[in-house]
Amino acid sequence: MVALAPRGGEQRLADCRTTQAHPTWLDDRTLVIADAPAGSDLSRLVAIDIASGAARPLTNPPVESLGDGEPQASPDGRFVAFRRSLLYGSDEIVLLDLRNRRERALTRDGWKAAGYVWSPDSRHLFYASNRGGGFGLWRVDVRDRRADPERVSLGLGVTSFMRMSADRTGGVAVELSRPRSGLVSYDPGGAVRHRILTSSNDWDPVEGPAGAVVHVSDRGGPPDIWISHPDGRTTQLTTRLGSYPFNPTWSPDGQTVAFVVIEGRRADLYTVARDGSRLQRLTNDGRDKRSPVFSADGRIRYVERQGQSWRLMSVARGAAPSPEPGGQGLRSLLAAPSGVLYGQRQDAETVGVLRDGAWRPVAELRPGESWVPGDDGLYILDPAAQPAPALWFQPWGGERRRLPDPPPFAARITPSLRGGLMVGEALTEGVDLGLMRLGRDRR
Repeated sequence: MVALAPRGGEQRLADCRTTQAHPTWLDDRTLVIADAPAGSDLSRLVAIDIASGAARPLTNPPVESLGDGEPQASPDGRFVAFRRSLLYGSDEIVLLDLRNRRERALTRDGWKAAGYVWSPDSRHLFYASNRGGGFGLWRVDVRDRRADPERVSLGLGVTSFMRMSADRTGGVAVELSRPRSGLVSYDPGGAVRHRILTSSNDWDPVEGPAGAVVHVSDRGGPPDIWISHPDGRTTQLTTRLGSYPFNPTWSPDGQTVAFVVIEGRRADLYTVARDGSRLQRLTNDGRDKRSPVFSADGRIRYVERQGQSWRLMSVARGAAPSPEPGGQGLRSLLAAPSGVLYGQRQDAETVGVLRDGAWRPVAELRPGESWVPGDDGLYILDPAAQPAPALWFQPWGGERRRLPDPPPFAARITPSLRGGLMVGEALTEGVDLGLMRLGRDRR
C-alpha cells in the first residue's frame, strides 16, 4: 500500500506473498520489496513502479539458499543491500549495484545479520550481528573491497539492535529491549505444571525428566544450550559453539541432548551429556538441518534440505548419515511420548505419522499453526487468533477442542517427554529507544 503524507489516502500498489516484504524507496517513483513468485517459496527482490504497478525482478537467489529479503536502498540510489539467507540461522548481507546488476557479498562468514541501515553518504552500512559473541552493532565500508567489518562500540553492552531506522541526515533510532522470558509447561489436559522465568531471551524449550527443560538462551551473551529446572538451578551445556545452536531434544532416558549448530555457512548435528560433558559432533556435511529426534534403536533422525527439497535422514555414532525410506519431502519431525514419529511435508499444511517407511496424513493445519504430537492426539497453537493466541487439542480422528488460553505472546509450542507440551513466552520489561548520529568517521 502507498499513502500520501500528511493528507492520507491509500493506494493498493501490488500483491505480495511474504510477510517480510520490507518496502524501501529507491527513488520517488520506485519501491523495492522482497517477494516470492507464484509457485515458489524462494523470495527475491522486486522493483515496483508506483505509477503503473509494473514489477521487475532485481535478484535471482541460488536454489540452495532460502532466498533474499529485507532490502535497504542506499540514499544515493545506486545500491540495494539485502539479506540472503543461506541456512536457518546463517545469513549474508549482499550488495546489489543497480548500474550493472552485479552482486557482492559484504559479509561472508554466515553469522546472523538481524538489521541494517545506511550512513547518509552511502559509504557505510551499519548492521546488527552476533559475529564474535552476543549481538552488537557493526559497520562495513562498501567502497573498500578489502575492508573487514568492524565493531561499533556504543557502550550499551550486549543488545540485539534488531530494529533500526535512519534518516538522510545521519540520525538513527535503535530499539533496545530488556528481555524476560517465560518457559511454561502444560500437562496433557492443558493445565500449567510450572513456569520458569528468566531475565534473558529463551526459546526452543523441550521438557524432560523431573521437569528439567533444555532450551536455547542468550543469558551468557551469545546463544547457547542450557538446562533450567523449576527450582531455579541451571546448567550451561555449550559455550560459544558456532554462531547459533537450535532445536535441542532429549534422549528417551533423559541423559543426552541432541541439537543443531550453525557454524558460519554450515549446519551440523551434535550431542552432549546433560551435565555438559561428552560433546560429540555426529555429522560433518554442513547441509541445512532441523528437527533432530532420538529413536528407540539409538539412532537420531532429522530432516535435511538439498536445494529446495527436504528429506528424512538418520545417523548413529560412528556411522555416516543415510536417507530414511518414505521421508522424501518431509520438512519437520517430532516424536510423541511413546516414540511414534510424526512429520509435516513441504507441500502441504498436513501432519502425518511415519510407520514402516511410509507417511500417512492424520491432521490438517491452518497456515501459521505449530503443533506437538501426543499419544492420543495433536496439540495445536494458532498464534494469530484474536484477541490472543489459541491452544487446541485434536484427538486422532476427532474434532478440535480448545484448551486454556496460552500466554498472550506465545508464538510456538514444543514437546515434552512427560506428555503435554511447552510454550515459550516472550515477555519484555521495557523497550528503550536509543538515538545516535552516524557518519563516515563517527560512531
